[in-house]
Parts: sequence; structure tokens; C-alpha cells
Amino acid sequence: MHRLSLLAALLLGTPALAEETLTSWDRYTSLVMAHCIVDGVEPRDGQAAAAGAKFAADFEEAGATADGAVLTHGNGTTLTLGWGAGVSCAMVVPDSALSKEDHALLFADLKEQLGWNFGELTIEEVSGGEIWGMDGTKGNRIAVQMVRQADSTLIDAQSRAAE
Repeated sequence: MHRLSLLAALLLGTPALAEETLTSWDRYTSLVMAHCIVDGVEPRDGQAAAAGAKFAADFEEAGATADGAVLTHGNGTTLTLGWGAGVSCAMVVPDSALSKEDHALLFADLKEQLGWNFGELTIEEVSGGEIWGMDGTKGNRIAVQMVRQADSTLIDAQSRAAE
């Protein structure tokens, strides 16, 4: 191995193996906080989130356009990112990926982490879940909807320029 390749491997780390990623609610919380709830509105913010999710959790690109990407995981989780007018993310976590209890823990932990990171949340109840609103740090407003569906959990995050 060349010295430059060795240095790059040490600096970048080793990509996670699919069977080692997304096996618990806390790993999902980390992924969502780092690569789905994006505190920014620029296309590069969404592009960086997509690249990070592919590397951190071994997602594969199932499709891409100039302003978005669809990523899939070996356990059936899908992550759709868009970076047109702001940054959007929709993650579908199938029941087969987490236990029923883990889906509930993901919901509770994500809400708590958002409160810690962004301060006070506005909360709106919707059928099967809640929408959490917060101010971002870059002149943006973030809304995160988390809903239990018949066979999955949907996390839908939007970051838009504040009005």
C-alpha cells in the first residue's frame, strides 16, 4: 500500500459494513441527527448529508438527480434527500429493521436530541406522530415529522430559509 493510501485510510477510517450499521434505535438516532436533519439550506448541505450517509451507514445509491438522491440500506431502510429549495430528507425505517420497542425509543430519543441541540421545539400532534419545529443556526427553520405507519416509521425533515 502506498504511503498516501495508508494515510488516507487512517484519516478517513474504514467504512462500516452493512450488517454492523443500523441495528439499534441509537444508531438510527445518530444517523438521522448527522445526515437527515440538516441545519442548512444550500445544495452542498444536502449533498454532504448524502455522501455522509453512504459512508457512515453503508447506504447504496439507488438513484440520483441534480437536486437529490435516493439511498437504500441492506435492511430495507430508504433515505431520500433533496437539495432544491432548501434541504429535505425522508427516511423510512421498516418494522423489520427495528423491534416495536426500538421504534418507540427512536421516537423518544430523537425528540430529546433535537431539544438538546436546537432548544425549545414547537410540537404539533398529527395522526400517528408529531411534527417538531425549531430554528436552525443558519437563518433557517427546520421541521421534523415523525410518524408510525402500518409497517414502518417515517422521519421527514425539511430545512428552509426563515421568512
